[in-house]
Amino acid sequence: MKRAVAWIRVSSVMQKDGFSPEFQDDKLVELAAKNSLEIVHRFNIVESAYRPKKKKPFEELIKIFEEGEALHLLLYSTSRISRNIKEYGSRIISLIDDNKLTLWVHNKGKCFRYPLSADDHFDLQLSFILDERESRIIGERTKDGLLKKAKKGGMPTHAPEGYKNAPNPDGQGKPVVVLENEAKVALVRQAFELYSEGGWSLSTLTEEINRRGFKTKPTSRRGNAGLTQHGLQKMLKNPFYYGMINWSEQLFPGKHEPIITKELFDRVQVKLVENCYCAQSHSKHLFFAFKKFLKCGHCGGRMEAYIGGNGKAYYQCIKHGSCSQGCYPESEIDELFADALGEFYLDDSLAEKIRERLKETHADSQAFEKKELKRLQTRYTQRKNHLDLIYEDRLNGIISVDQYKVKQCEIQNELKDIDGQIEKLGKYNIKYKEEGSRILELLNGFRKIYVGQDLRGKAQILGVILERCEIMGTKSTNHTGSTLDKRGTTFIWKPPFDTLFRMGQLAKEYNQVRKNELRGE
Repeated sequence: MKRAVAWIRVSSVMQKDGFSPEFQDDKLVELAAKNSLEIVHRFNIVESAYRPKKKKPFEELIKIFEEGEALHLLLYSTSRISRNIKEYGSRIISLIDDNKLTLWVHNKGKCFRYPLSADDHFDLQLSFILDERESRIIGERTKDGLLKKAKKGGMPTHAPEGYKNAPNPDGQGKPVVVLENEAKVALVRQAFELYSEGGWSLSTLTEEINRRGFKTKPTSRRGNAGLTQHGLQKMLKNPFYYGMINWSEQLFPGKHEPIITKELFDRVQVKLVENCYCAQSHSKHLFFAFKKFLKCGHCGGRMEAYIGGNGKAYYQCIKHGSCSQGCYPESEIDELFADALGEFYLDDSLAEKIRERLKETHADSQAFEKKELKRLQTRYTQRKNHLDLIYEDRLNGIISVDQYKVKQCEIQNELKDIDGQIEKLGKYNIKYKEEGSRILELLNGFRKIYVGQDLRGKAQILGVILERCEIMGTKSTNHTGSTLDKRGTTFIWKPPFDTLFRMGQLAKEYNQVRKNELRGE
């Protein structure tokens, strides 16, 4: 029998005891039996496809096929192997192209093997792209939920030093943030007070607070270690300690007990600025349009900018003394971005195909939204009825006017919040319905608009659509001799532009393959 590997993944630890892994396994066993395959390896991953811990088993999976231990990979769906096409999906496709892997996808009822036809290649790549897009949508919803929690005064993540997450006192609901032991709270307060008095640097104050017995919360990497200088700086700049929650670049009143006053916090911020820990760089008066977008593709370091002897701006790796990365004039980097924005396009037939695939891919998402809408509408009706009941209680003298006003305010706020969630679901649907028709519009004209801007305008455009660009090139002895490898350079676009730009590239590859097939190449 032919040797195969089964890859099973659940999206969260909460699902590991549910039916999902077993369900996937049963389906893959059926798939293997139907096609005379013997499952010789099983991978059972209980985590998000984006988490670093998934990299190790994925590399083991790749090694199995590269060394010829098996030739077949079984998946319940493409989303189970990856929602990150650059890191995982492309490598799976490369193994198929190298004739080292045959991919079986249960929910498609389809097998992808060498040589991939143009349609199969497009279908598989598009599946990975849309899986990644769906993952990002889920991420956006998670962010919305965390922002909602912050607005209500709760801490969206782990409590900072001096506080801890504890069970809700009423035994219901989510954990709350409470003060840690009094000794540690006192040390946090002392850190603020000492720094506000002056005469302390971050380095010397870190040593003093640790000498007084400060121990951080234990983590998987570190036990109860002392405070670091960076940790102290984060503490001194965190408004959580005077009762505010800093989330998504906004401040919200928290429900937790403050350790210090707002006045003390403000004095500390003044001292931080005076001591230059928050001061701006001396070179900030110079505008380097592309600095924040560039990263070295060789060593992973950031790219720094400087003014050369000829008065022009140049970019090089911060580790240029040891890195093989080249040094490039700003005009060459500018041209690199312009070319990247100009190489994407979609024809009408593929745009229509993508619209159809978007509809298919969003079946689960629409089902979730329909279920969520029903839940919200039910909750809205319940709370509206509750409002009527407490009004009757007030009229009957069961509760006082003040009690009624408190409950009325609480319920009205909840009703307003439910209205907002329902409206947001509607926006998701509108966004989905309009997305297909916007594909051509979004991908056309970027280069022309970009080229017509000054450096600040170009930086603003890139800030909207680009996460970063990983530069590849070779070092030379002078500025003009460096060679920039445009094909080896990688662009990481922001969502949803990452999906749209990849679709554009995909369309270009698809049409080229079609042309080659027609020529008989």
